[in-house]
Amino acid sequence: VDERFTGRAVKNITDAIKVRAMDFELPDEWMENTDLFLGKDYETKKNMIGDLSRPITVEMVMQEINRYADSEFRYADKSDEAAIDNMVRDFGRQEEAKRTQVESMFNKIAPFYDFLNKLLSLGVDKRWRRKAIMKLKDLDPKKILDVATGTGDLAIAADKLLDVEHITGVDISDEMLAIGRKKLIKKQIDSRIELFNGDSENLPFDDNTFDASIVAFGVRNFQNLEKGLAEMRRVTKEGGKMVILEFTKPTFIPFKIGFNLYFKYILPTIGRLTSKDPKAYKYLYESVQAFPDYDKFVKHMENIGLKNNEWQKLSMGICAVYTGTK
Repeated sequence: VDERFTGRAVKNITDAIKVRAMDFELPDEWMENTDLFLGKDYETKKNMIGDLSRPITVEMVMQEINRYADSEFRYADKSDEAAIDNMVRDFGRQEEAKRTQVESMFNKIAPFYDFLNKLLSLGVDKRWRRKAIMKLKDLDPKKILDVATGTGDLAIAADKLLDVEHITGVDISDEMLAIGRKKLIKKQIDSRIELFNGDSENLPFDDNTFDASIVAFGVRNFQNLEKGLAEMRRVTKEGGKMVILEFTKPTFIPFKIGFNLYFKYILPTIGRLTSKDPKAYKYLYESVQAFPDYDKFVKHMENIGLKNNEWQKLSMGICAVYTGTK
């Protein structure tokens, strides 16, 4: 965990992290037919368990460090006290660094963002947004918040597909917002959609302001996932709905192999040739691999108090749309 910790602290913390990573439910088919697991050799079993394990994130590590810091073992060795305090401060700086990194990255790729989205998704991204927005059709929201709005494509789709009165979009990238505002003016819808610079984890709106809150391909970039989701819930009215569109990891093996090859090698190559930040599309693959999806993401929605949580897989699992009600 950190070389400044004593052996006892390292063992206690890393053991706890391993337990957290192994906190998963066995698939029903394993329970119904034990030979699906028990009949395999050791290496196969190890890989099967590894596929179920939760990815170890910085947040998970810090949770266990903080839990250890608050436990009776904190002062077992005096050197642990300073080490833990330093790690907690380092994590605060690391969270701020992630925000700055994401902001800088999207500012650099902003001029190419819309073009690359269409090219790399073969135009399917428009269909995904439509699917997400149609989840709000029955609610008939009049005021909508679009978090991590980017250049405003999801907000524009909502304006087109729903009978809304006003949509507010927020994003930390000024360059993306500038392009989005030009699109709104060109489409003559800038009176109904407004875009502002804003932090998803500290939204500048009162409680219960919006009928619905939406986000497309943005929650992966939250510094603290549940904090960002909780902010979206806070500004959503009682009975309102949250809709989240996000990349996922395909589960169908042949398609999963092709997906990983495309996202890990081909997509970053195209991005490197056409944008100013070659790291951006490498980051896309890595962030998707580390992000909790399907039922794991729904667990986070439940943790912040959303009800009636559901998810729908799109395009064979390239992405999914999640819905929950306040």
